[in-house]
Amino acid sequence: MLRKATHQLVSWKVRSNGRVMIVRGARRTGKTFIVNDFAKDFYNNTAYVDFKENDRMKLLFESKPDFVRLKTAIQIETGVSISKEDTLIILDNIDKVEGAEAVLTGFNKSGYSLVGISSSVTGEANKKDIEEIILYPMSFGEYMESRGFKDLSELIYTRDWELKKVFSSKYNELLREYIFVGGMPECVSEFLETEDYSKVRNIQEEILKDYEASFFNILSKKGAEKLQTLYKSVPEQLIKENNKFVYDKVKSGARAKEFEKSLDILLKSGIVSRVNRMTKPSISLMGYPSNTFKLFMSDIGLLCAKLGTTIKEHQTDDIFDSFNCALVQQFVWQQLLSIGVVPRYWSAYKGTSKMDFLVLSAGDIIPIETVGRENKKAKNMKVYLEKFAPKRAVRLSMSDYRNDKGYINVPVFAAEAVMEVCGGNIIKR
Repeated sequence: MLRKATHQLVSWKVRSNGRVMIVRGARRTGKTFIVNDFAKDFYNNTAYVDFKENDRMKLLFESKPDFVRLKTAIQIETGVSISKEDTLIILDNIDKVEGAEAVLTGFNKSGYSLVGISSSVTGEANKKDIEEIILYPMSFGEYMESRGFKDLSELIYTRDWELKKVFSSKYNELLREYIFVGGMPECVSEFLETEDYSKVRNIQEEILKDYEASFFNILSKKGAEKLQTLYKSVPEQLIKENNKFVYDKVKSGARAKEFEKSLDILLKSGIVSRVNRMTKPSISLMGYPSNTFKLFMSDIGLLCAKLGTTIKEHQTDDIFDSFNCALVQQFVWQQLLSIGVVPRYWSAYKGTSKMDFLVLSAGDIIPIETVGRENKKAKNMKVYLEKFAPKRAVRLSMSDYRNDKGYINVPVFAAEAVMEVCGGNIIKR
C-alpha cells in the first residue's frame, strides 16, 4: 500500500542534508512497515534495532553515548557493517528510551542515514535538529488508491468538478465503505484481501483493546483506569450536538485538573487529537491554546467500532447524517491532518452557533462547515458570514460543487483537497 509518507522519505533521502529523520504516529498506523519497506527499496543494507525488545541497547542509549560509540554498538548488535552509501539505520520504539531523540541528533551531518520510529506524536528533540513525519491512518485518497481506484484518487486533486460530479455516486459508495473500514493499515489490508466487514471489525476491536492494554504498561492500575474512562468518553462526547469536550461528562463533578495528565498522555500517543476553540477568527490567535476544545479519535473506523455501527447502516447515505453528523466531522478532521493542516473551531460564547473548523490559507482564516445531506436552512454558516464577513467560506456536504452566496459548497469526498478550494495550491501527492 503506497503511502504519502513514502514519498516524504524518498525526498528526505534525495536531499541528503544529513539530518536524522523521525517517523512519529500512534500505535498500529504502519510506521515500522513503511520505514522497512522504504529501506528495502532504496538501500542495500538495513541495521535495525527495536528498543521495545532490547534492554542492552536501551541501557546504552540512556548513557548518552557519542556518535562513534553508538555507530560501533549498532554494528555489533545488528551484525551489519554500516556504510554511508547504502545502509539505513532504523531505531524503532525510541519513545521507550528517555533522551533517545537527543542522542540520535549526534548522527546529524555524519553522512549516515538514520530513521527513528516513535509512537509519540510529540518529541523532545529540537525541531531544528531533526526532520519528522507524523504518520496518521490512511487518508481517503490513499484508501482509494489501495482499492485500485488510482484515477479517482488523483481526480480529487484537480479542478474538474464536472467530472467529479459524474462519478459522485462511486465516490460516495467508496466513502461509506471507508467510514466503516477506516484507515488503519491492518484493517485496510484485511478488507482488500477478504472484503469481509466482520473481520475488519474484529481487527478494529483488537486494536482498541491493544490501546487500552497499553495504558497499564505505562501507568499504575488506578492511573490506567482513569485513562480508560477518559478515552471511553471521547466518542460519547463527539456525537453530542454541541461536541465540546466537557470533563463533567467523563465523570460527574470532575474538573480539568483531575484529568489533565491523562489527557496529555492520550494526546502524545496520537490516539486522540484536540481541536482548540477560538472566540473570534484572528490570525494572531491561531497558535494559542484554549481551555475549550473538541476531541477526535485517531481513526474513523475505530470511532465506528466504538459506536457499534452496523454494515447495514453503512449501505445508505443515512450514515452521513447519523450521530449529529459526527462521522462527517471526524472524516474531514482526518483528511485535514493527512495534508498537514491543524485547524481550530469557532463557537459563540453561549454556544448558540458554531463553525466546525477554521483553517489558515493565503493569509486568511477560512471557515469550514461540515454537514451530511445539506440543510440549506441551517443557520451556522449564515451567522458566521454575517458576523465576520470572511473573504472565503466552505461548506462540505453531500451536495455537488457550487459557488453559492457567500460560500463554496464542496462534496465531502473531496475534503482532502479542500485547501485548493480555500485558495492554496493544489496539493502535490
